[in-house]
Amino acid sequence: MTVWARLTSEEAALLVVAHLKHPHHDPIPKADLPGLFPHHPPRIPRPYPAQPVPGSRGTTDGEWVFMDDNVVTHLIRNSLGSRGWCAETRRRVLSMDNGYVKFQRDDTSAIVAFFDHNA
Repeated sequence: MTVWARLTSEEAALLVVAHLKHPHHDPIPKADLPGLFPHHPPRIPRPYPAQPVPGSRGTTDGEWVFMDDNVVTHLIRNSLGSRGWCAETRRRVLSMDNGYVKFQRDDTSAIVAFFDHNA
């Protein structure tokens, strides 16, 4: 399963922006992140998420975690959390021995491209 099967484009963009501003800080509730890092000021309030989160039945329960130096690792870690896994379960899945990992999760990869990052 890919990162994009677990995160919406909106969530991924918010996670990247938040990571660039503060890569390490306390977890942020999922519903609070759009207010902290809006794409642009909304003319009228709108619900979050704008699209249902795949596999989560549209829930905004849970938190986004910020503990990675690498933005791609940050996206992958948070995509695993979109299944509703607690931090301990997510840590165990990410640290599994290579002999067992295929039974629990697929290979997951992602690429984040920055355009004019220093502007």
